[in-house]
Amino acid sequence: MSRNTSPRNPRMVYELTVSIAETEPEIWRKLSVPGNCSLSDLHTILQIAFGWEESHLHSFTIGSVEYGEEPEEFFDDRPVHSEHDVYLDDLRLHSKQKFVYLYDFGDSWEHSITVSRIIPAGSEPEPPRCLDGKRAGPLEDSGGSWAYNNMLEILKDPKHEEYTAIYEWAGNFDPEYFNREDVNLRLKKIFWTAKKPAGDSVKAGTVKNKAVKAKTAKAKAAGPVKGPAKTQHKKLYHLMNQIKELAPWEKLCDQDKILLWLPGREEPVLCIVLGHIGECYGICVYPGFESIASYMRMLQGIDENPYFLLGSQNYIMCHLGGRNELLPEERALLKELEISFRGQHDWVYFRRSWPELYPWHINSNDAGLLIETLTQFISAYSRLAGGRVSADFDKGGVLIHEYEEGAWKTRAGNMPPIPVVPPSPGFTDGELDPLRFKEQTAAVLEAGTLYLPMPAGENEEGIPFLERMSLLIDGEKGVIVGQSFLEPDKKRPESLFNMLFDYVEKSGRPKTLKVRDIWEEALFRDFCHKLDIELIHSQGMPQIDEFSQSLSQMLGKL
Repeated sequence: MSRNTSPRNPRMVYELTVSIAETEPEIWRKLSVPGNCSLSDLHTILQIAFGWEESHLHSFTIGSVEYGEEPEEFFDDRPVHSEHDVYLDDLRLHSKQKFVYLYDFGDSWEHSITVSRIIPAGSEPEPPRCLDGKRAGPLEDSGGSWAYNNMLEILKDPKHEEYTAIYEWAGNFDPEYFNREDVNLRLKKIFWTAKKPAGDSVKAGTVKNKAVKAKTAKAKAAGPVKGPAKTQHKKLYHLMNQIKELAPWEKLCDQDKILLWLPGREEPVLCIVLGHIGECYGICVYPGFESIASYMRMLQGIDENPYFLLGSQNYIMCHLGGRNELLPEERALLKELEISFRGQHDWVYFRRSWPELYPWHINSNDAGLLIETLTQFISAYSRLAGGRVSADFDKGGVLIHEYEEGAWKTRAGNMPPIPVVPPSPGFTDGELDPLRFKEQTAAVLEAGTLYLPMPAGENEEGIPFLERMSLLIDGEKGVIVGQSFLEPDKKRPESLFNMLFDYVEKSGRPKTLKVRDIWEEALFRDFCHKLDIELIHSQGMPQIDEFSQSLSQMLGKL
């Protein structure tokens, strides 16, 4: 998908309501598009918004003028103008004006576009956004609106003679599924950085009215880590097909641990099998002690609050899902590699979750690690399934697979100790001296950080940060005594420590401080000891949990 945004700032922002003609119920999206986007850009935006796969020709018809990717003559000799150098700001669009985007001249998917509102652009350029919508876009090559509507009716009737064939072709397709955040993440990946006039610096867009700092020149110069090579993708798909044949989820649950010590790596890799209860099939890979620690905290229920869990996990997920769970570019890659999947829990895709970052695509380094890991996982599990080795998983045992004395050996064992590297305390004794004389109160404070499902800038690899909110709450009164949104370059422990430091200066020493995370416990341990504050590493954080539930309800309405 190409991008041809004008280098100038947009004059206007256009809110467009787009619906696919003759779909029942109607499939629609509401979009916000800056005026410096070309019609070629708008084509890309519509492809992302509706989940199309960029597999067919398209055109725009505005008034009596036709625009397309390449200027050429249509069958009725009407000229087709290039879409690449025509920008929304130049089209003199007006409110309530309608025009048409046609995709796939065979299936003839007609998208009716209405200009709902035109507003002046702000001083800070923003990327295109999806404001609202309903239902999944139609499946590619499903025959047009009549055939698609008929297909949905057949999928409602398992007794229909064509049900099995259509179900196997469509996979686990949910026609009602629509996720605005997923659309906006993909739009952000392509359009996040707006081009500025010559001499101006490039600035990031805004999210939820909160300005995000531009990436540094050094980070831009470094560039993103490359994605996996096609040979890596092909090998990974092959390994996942082998795992599907082994069906390890029939024997293992998500608490049974297979630990791999791979040659050349100082820390182990933990493999967890998902799917034992019939949902969410796949292999979860935790590389290294820090990653394994995130799994252990989740297993022990420490991260049960979803807004803690969202930003604390560190793993690579090998998913087995439905066709509609794959991005268009992933389906296009499968087509290019001539790899075909059919049915529910059969489509393979991969995601990388880093702490404090959105789940994202794997890169070439991740792919290399996965190839090595999945190869040895297959070997270890085959020995377990074949009865050559056993492990007492019910009592916390681990299956260990390691390379020793020129051969791979598999044995039962225990989880090794997981080292915890505490954050630096962030203060000196001299800074603490004035606080020692503050009056001690009966306050019981809860400290923690919530991770919100919205982007807040991106790192040097272009992966969005999760929005982070540090909180300090009086657990007895239910009052927020400290709150801070963290900028992408600000460290979580530093923010929490500064809030507590400020609280003690203004309100005195609390009796108790509760934290949920072992790193936060390490951060505050010396501070609390020297100020005679009871420090509790607690799973129970009722006030923060109540706040996060209210926040969840509010975000669900956006």
